[in-house]
Amino acid sequence: MNSPLPQLSKNDEPTVQIDYLEGYHALKMTWQHNVQTQDVYTAFHKIEMELRKSDQPLYVVVDLLSDPRFPLKATVDGARVSYRHPRLAEWLIIGSNWLARAIERALASVTNKRNVRWFDSEDAALAYLEKLKRS
Repeated sequence: MNSPLPQLSKNDEPTVQIDYLEGYHALKMTWQHNVQTQDVYTAFHKIEMELRKSDQPLYVVVDLLSDPRFPLKATVDGARVSYRHPRLAEWLIIGSNWLARAIERALASVTNKRNVRWFDSEDAALAYLEKLKRS
């Protein structure tokens, strides 16, 4: 099961939630459809803090199944630091839309990193993590 990380904002129900994925070296980032800009910055800050604390690479499973309405500047600004972090193994993205793909291409271009995998379902992303755990 997922266990929530401590909240950094005063918002009781963030529109972008970060949880631990127990049993894996992974975090899960879940986006609601309507997203608040401050929640995006807070979520990426949480990811960055977890990457800094980690003694091994972390995966970030990103759930976009709600077809979020991304605040573009906040998403690119927030993701840029984590995207380059040496302890970020990969972004495992569930679901997609044209803007998510455009953001990923822009970040890959700016950072010169290709560390994103796309999945159609959470089950497929978790199966990938299971496969990594066994190898």
